[in-house]
Amino acid sequence: MMAETKVSVIVVSNKAGKMLDECVASLERQAHSELEIIVVDNGSGTDIASKFSLHKVVTLSENLGFAGGNNAGITAATGNYIALINDDAFAESDWISRMLVTFNDIEDCGAVASAVIDGNRPELMDSCGVVVALDGMSRQACHGHPVSSVSARKEVLAFSGCGCMIRRDVLDITGLFDEQFFAYCEDTDLSLRIIKAGFRIVFEPKSRISHLYSHTGGKFSLNKVYWIERNHFWVAVKNYPVLLIALLPFLTLWRFILQTFFISKKNSTLRGFMKNSPFSLAITLLRAQLTAIRYMPNMIRKKREFRPTGGISEFRLLGLILRFKADLKEIIG
Repeated sequence: MMAETKVSVIVVSNKAGKMLDECVASLERQAHSELEIIVVDNGSGTDIASKFSLHKVVTLSENLGFAGGNNAGITAATGNYIALINDDAFAESDWISRMLVTFNDIEDCGAVASAVIDGNRPELMDSCGVVVALDGMSRQACHGHPVSSVSARKEVLAFSGCGCMIRRDVLDITGLFDEQFFAYCEDTDLSLRIIKAGFRIVFEPKSRISHLYSHTGGKFSLNKVYWIERNHFWVAVKNYPVLLIALLPFLTLWRFILQTFFISKKNSTLRGFMKNSPFSLAITLLRAQLTAIRYMPNMIRKKREFRPTGGISEFRLLGLILRFKADLKEIIG
C-alpha cells in the first residue's frame, strides 16, 4: 500500500544556497518511490527554477512567509499526503516511509511529527513535536534532550512545520495555514484545528531530519520576537476554549514576570534576545500586542466559522490542552 501512496514534499525557500541544495538532495535519496518534490521560491529574486528543473517549482513574486509559501506548495501538490521540510534541514532516507508506516498503524492519525535533530549538535534533539502553554505560546518539545532518550512513538498536541506529514483529506477539512500569521505559530494553529476536527497527531521517532535551527528566521531577531508574541495570542483566540481565552491576559502577564526573572540566569536561552537593545525589545513587544488586539475580531470570526463535522467538544479540547500543556518555565527557560 505504501509503495503506491503518492507523497508531495514541499520545501519553501527565499534564498538559493548550499543548504537548499543539500535539502533537496536528501529528498531525492528517499526510499519511498512515489514522491513529488515541490520547491517554492518564496520571493528570492534568484533563478531557483533552473536549479531544480527536474522537480516542480512554484515561483512567488514576494515573500509570503512560511504560511503563504507552504500554502502555495500545497495548492500545487498532487499527492494524497503532504510532507513539509525546512530548507535548512536534511532528511534521512527513510524519513517519508517511516511517517507513512505511522499513518498505516493509526487509523485516526491526521498528522505525523518527525524527529528533528539539532544539526549543530547531532547528539541532541531539536524537537519531537511542539508543546503549547495555556497562553498559546509554543515551543519545540524535547529541545536539547539527548537523541537516545527519545525513542517512543507518542501522541502530541502539535507538530513542527520543520518536519512533518499531513493527510490531504484532513487539510480538506481544516483548511491550510493561516497566512495572516506569516511566520511562527502557524503550525500550532493548524495542529489545533486538526485536533479539533477529531484527528490525532503522533510523533514518530524513527522518522528523522537534521535541522540547523533558526538559520532562516534568525534565532534572536526582533522579527521573530514580533511574530511569536503577536501570533501566540491568535493561536489562543482562534482555538482555545472560552475559559482559557478569558484567562489569557493574566497568563501572559505571568509569563512576562517569569521572563524578567529567567533572563538574568546565565544558562537561559532568553539571554540571546538581549543582543537587541532593551528599548527595541520593548517597542517590538508593544507593537506585537497592539497588532494582535487590532486583528482579534478577525480571529474570533475565524474561530466561529470553523465547525468541522465530527469535531470534538470544547470540554474535550480543554482536557487535551491540560493533558499536553507545557509549563511556562519550559516555554521560557
